[in-house]
Amino acid sequence: MHIRSPTSTELDSIEATRRAYRAMWAELKDVPHRPFDGSRDDIDALDFIDYEAGHHPEGLAGAAVIWGGVIVATGALSWAIGDDQHFVLVGDPHWPRALIFPYARVAELSGSSSPQYGKYQWLLEEAVLRLSMQGFGGDVEQKLRALLRIEYDGFTERSQRWIKSTYPDLGRPA
Repeated sequence: MHIRSPTSTELDSIEATRRAYRAMWAELKDVPHRPFDGSRDDIDALDFIDYEAGHHPEGLAGAAVIWGGVIVATGALSWAIGDDQHFVLVGDPHWPRALIFPYARVAELSGSSSPQYGKYQWLLEEAVLRLSMQGFGGDVEQKLRALLRIEYDGFTERSQRWIKSTYPDLGRPA
């Protein structure tokens, strides 16, 4: 995959997407304020929109930008442009190297029957777990972990249940 830095116009489009989400959110009744600024609250808002509001202002591409912005805010990864002009998230080109394709991740879960609810939380848990194993360390590692809100039936909890049922002797002394 060819990766390049985003142009100022492309970076401006991220802010335009955030504005579209803020405008849509402002029209909803009886919901807490959500800034759509890369904070953890953006994940809860995306899940609410998916389940209650019925549509994302800019479709899956917009949802991917909002979701990816939460990871970018940790400093672990930054915006880049990949093949076909899609936004991707990239880390240091040397170590720890990481790449996440937010649109592909959002599209995968959107087209899947599970999880039914909390899809963006699920994606976040999955991404944070993977990134945490890559050895970012220090402040970045703490910021990534601070994003987690392990929930029953979320990615982390379901993974733990699956591992325990598939490998019941794992972790027991030999």
